[in-house]
Amino acid sequence: MAPICLIPARLKSTRFPEKLLAKVQGKTILQRTWENAQTTSLFSAVYVVTDHEKIAKHIEELGGNVLWTSAECQTGTERIIEALGKYPKLQKADIIVNVQGDHPCTSPEAIESTIKLLREDRKAAMATAAIRFTDEKMFFSPHV
Repeated sequence: MAPICLIPARLKSTRFPEKLLAKVQGKTILQRTWENAQTTSLFSAVYVVTDHEKIAKHIEELGGNVLWTSAECQTGTERIIEALGKYPKLQKADIIVNVQGDHPCTSPEAIESTIKLLREDRKAAMATAAIRFTDEKMFFSPHV
């Protein structure tokens, strides 16, 4: 089965409450993330994985698919692990791609390049898209 994209999305951000539903130039952060993932040609499916009705409703209004997890998940990774156990159809994918809900600028090209690298190296268990720091200030920032 082709790769599946899972977008973990929680509503209760501690530093920026309801960050994923904040609008930037007319669209929510989560909508922009979801739309970028949708344009990636390699996915058989894109799911938003959440525990909150507001997020689910927003994605469903956009025509997206939602998978439910518990509110106990502390990280996006935990949310994906729970979804993998709860929804056996996900386990049929050859690659699971985690695109964080608050990463609206993750380009389809970055996602596709990462999938391509995983396909080329069948011994690789995981991969992370990254860029080289060219600025020392960015390197030491806790926000980058």
